[in-house]
Amino acid sequence: MKQIEDITEALEAILDSSKLELVVRALGEICHAKAEHLYCNWQDKALAAHWKQAGDKLTGVSVNHLIARVP
Repeated sequence: MKQIEDITEALEAILDSSKLELVVRALGEICHAKAEHLYCNWQDKALAAHWKQAGDKLTGVSVNHLIARVP
């Protein structure tokens, strides 16, 4: 599972230099961008809908209450 370990390390480094809320919001924006690209360039409405749904869920997540004491 080297790939998971690499991703985990990269995400941890990002979280060390940013806030969890911003990382989650950025992931949501990436999902929305992927949805737009799939819809506009590949006309793949089904896959675009899945990416949009993932983006909607991520941008709707509120993590502030979960980590209120973390600086």
